[in-house]
Amino acid sequence: MRLKTKLVLASTVFSTVLTLALLSIFFVQLLRVRLDATAAANATLGQGLILAERQALSNGLPAQMAANSGGEAALEQAVTDALQADAPLRENMEAIVRYAPTVQDVLVTGANGRVLVSTDPLLEGQRPPRRASFDAAVHGTLRTQLALIFGKPEVLDAGFALRRNGQPFLFAHIGIRSTLLRNALEPWLKQAAWIGSLALGSAFAAALLLSSLALRPLERIVRRLEDLGKDSGAKPAAFVEPEPVVEPALRGTPVRRRDALREADTSIARIDERMRRSEELTTDLQSNLSQMLHTLQDGVLLLNAAGAILLASDAVQQFLPDGSHASAGVYLAHIFPISTPLGSLLLTALQERTTLHRAASTLPDGRQVEVTLTFPPVSVGGPRAGFGAMLTLHNSAAQQAVEQEIEVGRRLASIGRLTAGVGHEVKNPINAMVLHLELLRGKLRNPGAGDPARHVEVLASEMSRLDRVVQTLADFTRPLEPELRQQPLRPIVDAVLQLVSVDAAERGISIRLDDSEPGLAANVDGELLHQALLNIVLNGMDAMTEGGTLTVSLQRSSGSAQIGVRDTGHGIPPELLDRIFHLYFTTKSTGTGIGLAMTWRIVQMMGGTVQVRSNTTPGNDLHGTLFTVELPLGKGRQNRASTTEAHA
Repeated sequence: MRLKTKLVLASTVFSTVLTLALLSIFFVQLLRVRLDATAAANATLGQGLILAERQALSNGLPAQMAANSGGEAALEQAVTDALQADAPLRENMEAIVRYAPTVQDVLVTGANGRVLVSTDPLLEGQRPPRRASFDAAVHGTLRTQLALIFGKPEVLDAGFALRRNGQPFLFAHIGIRSTLLRNALEPWLKQAAWIGSLALGSAFAAALLLSSLALRPLERIVRRLEDLGKDSGAKPAAFVEPEPVVEPALRGTPVRRRDALREADTSIARIDERMRRSEELTTDLQSNLSQMLHTLQDGVLLLNAAGAILLASDAVQQFLPDGSHASAGVYLAHIFPISTPLGSLLLTALQERTTLHRAASTLPDGRQVEVTLTFPPVSVGGPRAGFGAMLTLHNSAAQQAVEQEIEVGRRLASIGRLTAGVGHEVKNPINAMVLHLELLRGKLRNPGAGDPARHVEVLASEMSRLDRVVQTLADFTRPLEPELRQQPLRPIVDAVLQLVSVDAAERGISIRLDDSEPGLAANVDGELLHQALLNIVLNGMDAMTEGGTLTVSLQRSSGSAQIGVRDTGHGIPPELLDRIFHLYFTTKSTGTGIGLAMTWRIVQMMGGTVQVRSNTTPGNDLHGTLFTVELPLGKGRQNRASTTEAHA
């Protein structure tokens, strides 16, 4: 077999195997991505369907219960009637079938397992058909997924539960047709087949071309490799041509026998060295460019080893003196003279190759700037083989202005969040007043209908209640002027624990203080923080109705002070965690719903945050609730930390 044929076959087989392997990987990933996307879409549709069911029950269940008084059977009949009579629910189900490309039908079943509402009217009142779980297919093996898509057509079930009192009450089922999934994959599969065919054809053509080029005389290959491998720092080895010898089989014809393969290997090694060095430079460039893309709001300069600018971002102009421009080829010393504080800092660091991290300096116009200077790793060619440094200029004053705007927005959002519960508190007395006004009006028109005094008393009571709600809101939203100062947190925590120690002992609650950061201080208002922590501690004690342990911890994390309050009580259900800081929201029979809302407001006014995690699983080591109050350390502490980092 000719050498050219062998090379063509070897290249073609290798390219075919590689192409098929890549296509297989592409197909497997495509299948998984498609199934995951379908599962995510079904989850979104299922949650929307659950919300529609909840709204249907909210709208129709009271009227149905009034008409069907009785036990659980009456409740099930009322739920069925409410769901079947709700037009938006049916429209939602029909819309899912109509617009979801893989959905065949949608149905809702009750706790007894019978279909209450379905896009197929024949299924209502019947047992739903037995179907395999779609989630099991999504998380199953590749073999299972292939059988799902390309096997026998079937309908898979994606189920979602609506819970009542912690137990499943209604079930929403979305039926996914496997043939519809396959139809959704066909365009991608056709495209992959077309790309694979093109790749195989290209591989065969490339194999022919490369084989023809590879079979040229070895002397020409060596000369080309030597030309490609020439470098300023390395010269090709001398080429020694041995004496011609006579091959007996060629009947006296002289043949030049050179060590061409060794020469080719030497030249290829030089090329490999050059390519590896270029790859290292490319990696350094990619790293620097990635950093620059993440700091486009700051001024970014790429410098060579001599201190000349290679690349400058547009934001650099705001840091330059009037009349200066950072363009390629300009030396850093020309735009930041050594006579200025910034120029002296930068040029000294460049000469000594000293890394700077957010070092503070001053521009000629007096503005403060933070400087970061980094150097790439030294490559094969030495310190000058690549970029000299990357310089980042950060305007701290502009950052502070943005942070102030964010803080204003956060405070405005907090006012809306904390007053979200006021509507409910105002609506109840108003509804009662309207009802009794109508009753009073009827009795006034008909004096014999009864004594109207009771309705007048109810009106007076509800108006007093409404006045209390409005007054509480007015007191709560009154502007606070916290007197922030740097002070230790331990005395404040000790005062709170001392205040509740007697009550805790009577309830069988032990208090433990974990101070892992002695002397920890923060920029706070001591009296307001005392009130906030007291609200959290009392709330935790109320949760431990049968005694337990209350743990208060002090620690520092990521430049902030953290105060943790953990109880071993019954915990907070997950569905209530987002509401515990809402004004007037409470789960206690004697609670006002103001304490935690006031705590959240106080901490927010001091520039901090309150986070809560809770576990309601009995017997779990983390059973109970953990409140974490995160407070700023203060400008003085932060400035000292920044200065330390800059000197380091």
